[in-house]
Amino acid sequence: MPTRQDIQDITTTTEHLYALLEVISQQYKSINSYQMENLVEIAYLLSAKVNSWAVKEEKIVLEIEEHQRNGKRN
Repeated sequence: MPTRQDIQDITTTTEHLYALLEVISQQYKSINSYQMENLVEIAYLLSAKVNSWAVKEEKIVLEIEEHQRNGKRN
C-alpha cells in the first residue's frame, strides 16, 4: 500500500513540475538554448518520477480490484 509519505512526495514533485513549466512558459523568450535544455531535462526527470509513481499506483489498484473480484466469487 502507498504510504502518506509517498503521496506527499509525489505531490511535492508535481508542484515542482508545475512551477517549472510555468516559468518556462512565461519566460521562454528570455531563456537561452542551454538554459532551456537544462530546464527541459529537469521537467523530464520530474515527469518520469510522477509516471513511475502512477504506474505503481495502477498496479496496486488492479491488484485490489482482482482480490475483490476473487473474494466475491468464493
